[in-house]
Amino acid sequence: MNKKNINEMVENVKAIFTTTDAIVSKMAAKERLSVKDIVEKVALVLTVSPKSVQHYVSDFLHDAEGGYVARGKFGGYIRGEKSISASNKTSTVAEVADNSEAEAEVEIEASDTSLN
Repeated sequence: MNKKNINEMVENVKAIFTTTDAIVSKMAAKERLSVKDIVEKVALVLTVSPKSVQHYVSDFLHDAEGGYVARGKFGGYIRGEKSISASNKTSTVAEVADNSEAEAEVEIEASDTSLN
């Protein structure tokens, strides 16, 4: 590869990132767009095939501030911060503490029986 090809490729990726940023910046808070829809919009603006921009758009969305990518039926790129409910967080911490105590008790019982 020569330097001209590398510079051209860098400019193409910059154009993809800039276009993707422009699209997601226009989204309202909590608005959701599928990654496929964003890829198609970027490809349409840049007049290239969606296949050629898909990887770069996905990389941008996963690293972008101001939103997050979710999987599943209601997945896609969602503008805003991911909310974590306090009750789920507390129960998870309590469950971990309970499991640690149970494992410690099993280890103590196992060591007691091996001494006899």
